[in-house]
Amino acid sequence: MIAVGIDLGTTNSVCAIMNENKTIKYIQFDYQNILPSCLYDDGKNKNIGKKAKQRGMMKLEYYIASTKRHMEDGEYRYHVGNKEYSAEDVEGIAEPFDGDVDWNNIKKG
Repeated sequence: MIAVGIDLGTTNSVCAIMNENKTIKYIQFDYQNILPSCLYDDGKNKNIGKKAKQRGMMKLEYYIASTKRHMEDGEYRYHVGNKEYSAEDVEGIAEPFDGDVDWNNIKKG
């Protein structure tokens, strides 16, 4: 059996796979084991992780970070451009990764 573990952190997230032999492999995001927990959505580009953080620092109106702080608050909404997101919406966005995950470079931990 293979198990996948994802830790969605307030600032950074990490993902790992454990195989039948209990060998743990970390999934690399832009050649790093951690992925910044943020979203960038300008209506044309939707990015997560490092690319989202880089773009978001230039255009804060399209940037969301630290959503974990509002996970329990069903009323809280982020307004990005003309879109509205709950914290759960942001945490649930996994596609498109837009190159953030290098699936060919899964590294043993």
